[in-house]
Amino acid sequence: MAWHDYNVVLTSVYHAEVKTRINTMAKEQSDREDIMREAKALTRRVSLDVSGFPEVVIVGFRRNSAMSIFIDQDPVYQFNSVGEFRRGYLDGKLIKAEQGKLASLTRQHLDYQVVLMRHDLDEAEHAGFISQLHCHLDQLHQSLSDGSFQVNECVPVEDDVVTEIIAALNLIGTPVVIADQPNCK
Repeated sequence: MAWHDYNVVLTSVYHAEVKTRINTMAKEQSDREDIMREAKALTRRVSLDVSGFPEVVIVGFRRNSAMSIFIDQDPVYQFNSVGEFRRGYLDGKLIKAEQGKLASLTRQHLDYQVVLMRHDLDEAEHAGFISQLHCHLDQLHQSLSDGSFQVNECVPVEDDVVTEIIAALNLIGTPVVIADQPNCK
């Protein structure tokens, strides 16, 4: 292969990376709208402005009543139908439950592939994550209970999703129970 052929290949890879970055940035700008519009697995969902949260909070429920909480795009907390934490996102990392413990998965780009690197959270990391989770859950519960929130959008429109959120928050234990698996049950 001649030198100019390598240059074409490298230029193509560079342009593909730039295009991916541009697409990612554009995607991030519309993610909140996308969650409300496209999260069909969340059959009941609501977008809220909540006191104490600088970003929009979206809360949704699957058919089996498993709740998901999106504080903008990160963090995200997802629970199973019995109120156990099953998975979420924090600082761009997937946090998942496995056998009652937490592990983080981070995407790493190696050569021409993406690899998920696993890290089992140690006691301090686990405690820090749970502490932040409790702070967010407590703030959300308090704000919804005392009425310091505004509904931006609700799907379906006629549902009282806020009452369902409060009931689901009451179901979650203190401390939060970590599920045995990240799947929804």
